[in-house]
Amino acid sequence: MTVRALLLMVALAGLACSASKETSERETPPNGQWVDGDRASLAAFEAPLRPSTYDDEVELVDRGQRSDTSGFDDDEGTDSVHTEERFVQGFRIQLLTTPHFDEVSQARQVAAQLFETDSVYVVFDPPIYKLRVGDYRSRLDANRALSGVIRQGYPDAWVVTDRVVQRTVVRAPRNGREE
Repeated sequence: MTVRALLLMVALAGLACSASKETSERETPPNGQWVDGDRASLAAFEAPLRPSTYDDEVELVDRGQRSDTSGFDDDEGTDSVHTEERFVQGFRIQLLTTPHFDEVSQARQVAAQLFETDSVYVVFDPPIYKLRVGDYRSRLDANRALSGVIRQGYPDAWVVTDRVVQRTVVRAPRNGREE
């Protein structure tokens, strides 16, 4: 179990204990719903919910997402092409380090818009959040991209080693035939 998951479980357990203590100290109102200023219990919101009223909408969405392949010929000689991903040792460009989750979340949104062709990652190494971009196999490729990152407004960016995603286009023959 990672440290991150352990910390999350401890925090959730603490919240659950404090919430149960708070509710046990108050009396239950006659209608069974808690109302405290602008807050109400979850039961107050769930009571009028009827999931069956949404079934028709879900069905429409499912039908809308199905692709119509009637106009395409199913050619037995056509190969299937897909992308395989695997993690390898490589390099990324680190844009920012901060102990604040809100700051790294906002910076991630900005970076995703600036670097549309590269993947943007948030790495949590307690107690620091790190914002990184790219999946470079060699330090040379990362250094070439670094100059563009600096021009985009990240003068303190630098190249770091990391496990990166290597994507490979694989062509698989249909019907199990080999060429």
